[in-house]
Amino acid sequence: MLKFATFLLVTTIGLQACSSVPRRIAPPQADLVELRVLENTAGGQRFVFDLTITNPNPDEIPVVRLDYDIRLGPAGRLIGQYTTPFTLPAQGEETLTIDLVSDTVSSGSQLLTFVEDEQNRIGYEFHGELVLDARLREPIPLFQRSQVPLLVEISMR
Repeated sequence: MLKFATFLLVTTIGLQACSSVPRRIAPPQADLVELRVLENTAGGQRFVFDLTITNPNPDEIPVVRLDYDIRLGPAGRLIGQYTTPFTLPAQGEETLTIDLVSDTVSSGSQLLTFVEDEQNRIGYEFHGELVLDARLREPIPLFQRSQVPLLVEISMR
């Protein structure tokens, strides 16, 4: 019995030491800072957006991948993955610049019809998951509903 208790204690301590991610994590906040519409490609409309993720936790969070689904007003969705590993600093933030091609949004001019003010902001809903660099750890969900400045960097023909 004593051997089993010792084994259990050593295993528990070992598992805790292997993970650099704390057990309890307050959800980080994701803010879409800017959305740029670039050229049309054979695969669809090309976009670049800046996403700032703020970590309210006292520990850094190692991230392997970010999965995202962004709904842009009633005009479409941007779905993809950011696969470059990064670390959210403790009580800090990281800004990612993400480049993607979407076949669900037909054109930049279509998006412009849904801007909500004179500052060319469009409403969005961001759903995401941070996939962590830790075994047996569920991804951390992200959610934000707000507005983002829309910049169209292509000619509207």
